[in-house]
Amino acid sequence: MIPTTIEEQIEELIKKQENTEQIEIRYPQIIAEVRDFVGLFENLCQYGAHTHPITADLVATVVEIGWDVVQYYKEIFARRRPSVINPYVRPLIRVPRFAAYPSGHATQAHLVKEILKEILSCVMGDEERFVIEQRLDETAERIGVNREYAGVHYASDTHSGMCLAHDIWQVASKNPTFIRFIKAAQEEWARSEQSGLSIIVR
Repeated sequence: MIPTTIEEQIEELIKKQENTEQIEIRYPQIIAEVRDFVGLFENLCQYGAHTHPITADLVATVVEIGWDVVQYYKEIFARRRPSVINPYVRPLIRVPRFAAYPSGHATQAHLVKEILKEILSCVMGDEERFVIEQRLDETAERIGVNREYAGVHYASDTHSGMCLAHDIWQVASKNPTFIRFIKAAQEEWARSEQSGLSIIVR
């Protein structure tokens, strides 16, 4: 359960940053995800721009959509970053100069998760699909929470990013042009399956 007040959420952030075991594990991820988190999904699902160009383009598209929508809401809510309010929060990365709410990384990661679930749904059996969707969920969640450990986001930023991604996806997934490209991406994966390129789930 997310604490109600900003002060309570900051206390939770400080506790996260005092958890040296988790910081040691997450720090390399946090640094890498500043510039690139899509690669985590590419590695998980074993695709790339050369093997699955339509899929890669769709992922890039939802990332850009997420960025644009998030910036709109950041300007509206103008929530200050945790370290601005409380100096005991020590960010592990350079603090972005725009507002905190909602989390862009969380929004974009959950959008990537949704588009990949939709694309891959046609090429996997039920058991394989369950496993890969669970891993996509875990990856998206971890990307968002890592920004909390980094000291640049509140828990409510992360949660709102996930909710915003869900709402964006509900609109995008009903768009006729988007549906057409999703179908093309699914056909791309079907061809890959036939040629021996497939996701290996262990």
